Amino acid sequence: MVAYRLINYSTDREYVLKLLNQNLTPRNTDEFFDWKYLNYPGGSSVGAVAVMDKKIVAVVFYLPFNFYNNGQMIQAARPVGGCTDPRYRGKGIFKKLMKFCLESYQKDYKFLFANPNRFSHPEFLKMGWKELVYGYYIGVISPFSLKSRLDFESKSGNSLSRDLKFSHEDYVSAGTTEFINWRYQDKRYIIQKFNTGSTENYIIYRVSKLKNIKSIILCDYCGDELYINQAIRKACMIEGTWFVYFMKNDTTSKINFLFTKRHRKVMVTYTEREPNIIKKIRFSLADLEGTV
Repeated sequence: MVAYRLINYSTDREYVLKLLNQNLTPRNTDEFFDWKYLNYPGGSSVGAVAVMDKKIVAVVFYLPFNFYNNGQMIQAARPVGGCTDPRYRGKGIFKKLMKFCLESYQKDYKFLFANPNRFSHPEFLKMGWKELVYGYYIGVISPFSLKSRLDFESKSGNSLSRDLKFSHEDYVSAGTTEFINWRYQDKRYIIQKFNTGSTENYIIYRVSKLKNIKSIILCDYCGDELYINQAIRKACMIEGTWFVYFMKNDTTSKINFLFTKRHRKVMVTYTEREPNIIKKIRFSLADLEGTV
């Protein structure tokens, strides 16, 4: 018989970390665990486990996840870190665990969303969740137009929480400096800050090699979209490349690429408490890259 209960963070951590590392990513350390599940600015995750044969065979967390636009907020939640021991799959355990954990989630939210893997994706669809499909692209900036008038500043790691201003009406996750400080703690991320009048702007990226070509992985852009072309050109000039990997959305669609090529698709599954609330959300690559 399978028993479902909330996680005891004192006694279950070792077993949960082992399950996560074996089935999701091997970098689930104690530090990563605390950052992802306990230290989100909007509050800690609610976690639950399934126990069978006196051992934890499945786990899932619901992370509170908010979206912002010019001081306004839409509350959401996302199931993260969900997995089942391969020996116990196909028994409906994960679906029941998801339901149990959500019933224990005593926080308000307007919608739920997830970027599932190949194992959890069909489970979300069985529960009646809908899906959206986005595209990851490789774009090339003209190497003859990398000059930019922008001056990037060093971001203060101790920045106080404040709302950022946006030039569009959609809601984004990186709408406060508090979120930026939490989300991009990893040293892989490069946070470039610049001011335009009274607006504080951020372009956030990683540098990686795609098929042996040095490229910028554009994770997020926060602020006035009027300056996104100057910002990406400045970043390319600093990093010595004109190749950019990005997720296509209404923000990145404003970048003047020489040409782009679709690399692969990425899916979001969601369910709403308020009709069409998802249409107000603008996801970034960072929201869907699998770190959270």
